[in-house]
Amino acid sequence: MKTILLLGASGRTGSQVLNYALSEGYHVRALVRDPGKISIKSDQLELITGSPVILEDVRKAATGCEAVLSTLNNPRKSESIWARPVNSPTLMTDCIKNAVSVMKEAGISRIIVQTGAGAGDSFAGMPWFMKAMIRFTGLRYVYADHDGQEQVLKESGLDWTIVRPVGLTSNEEIKELAIGSSGKHSPFISRKAVAKFMVDCIESREYLQKAPIISESR
Repeated sequence: MKTILLLGASGRTGSQVLNYALSEGYHVRALVRDPGKISIKSDQLELITGSPVILEDVRKAATGCEAVLSTLNNPRKSESIWARPVNSPTLMTDCIKNAVSVMKEAGISRIIVQTGAGAGDSFAGMPWFMKAMIRFTGLRYVYADHDGQEQVLKESGLDWTIVRPVGLTSNEEIKELAIGSSGKHSPFISRKAVAKFMVDCIESREYLQKAPIISESR
């Protein structure tokens, strides 16, 4: 079974990706700033202390990997819709640039990255209130960063898949999905379902160099 590099493993979606990948038999190398935030124990899991914004840390973590998954986020200073990011506004873009650079050095071709519905060319299809949120609230910083990392991937020449979930929930149930333009979309999807979709994409070529919006089917 493949060894994968996971960026964002300590986050709410990343932890679900980690759990599902391990359950599917993958060996996971997780690059994390604080290994203490990862409670799961497994012989298939190797925690690498470091930051994806540091090129050498990514290079170290990617050793022996055959695919890269990223659920990185750029958290904002508060839950206020006007809040700015805590870190550099290009954090995710900079991290994906590092990942792409290392992947090319190491001959790794497969990368799957979570952004969000409304990022990149999906913005045009969003309802008016979502467009307003992205343009005029603190979400504009997050989405500018999503747009940046999507552009890096599309210009990389790698076997990328961009996963654009709608509103994320912590529900445990994995419901039937509406993917891309197929089916009727719900405004929500569980993090657990996003994790399963991302990990299942590793071996599939169905969404190769595509950026599907995913949600629960109505």
